[in-house]
Amino acid sequence: MYLSEFANEESTFVVNVVLKDEDGQIITPKTLTWGLYDNAGAVINSRQDVVISTPLASNNIILSGDDLQIMDGTILREERVLEVKGTYDSIYGSDLPHNDEFRFFVHNLKGTV
Repeated sequence: MYLSEFANEESTFVVNVVLKDEDGQIITPKTLTWGLYDNAGAVINSRQDVVISTPLASNNIILSGDDLQIMDGTILREERVLEVKGTYDSIYGSDLPHNDEFRFFVHNLKGTV
């Protein structure tokens, strides 16, 4: 899913993560981790398998500073992928896996384009 808002380079950007089950109902995950990647799959700022210790039905993931660093100063914006993985229980079973991704762009404030 693409997020509608852009993040500003090296600023702070909050992504509110709400997960839904196979019936479209909001779930509270039993476990939840996240990672931040560029469009080619490279890990950004060592943000891989970051654990959210107490997952809620709505979880804010706060990205800032080097999470939002522009790698190529010659372009207007760079795409980031926030991947979330977790487990949950439903009427269909226990510890069911849930994987999702949220894509957004980081705006280059010093761009030379």
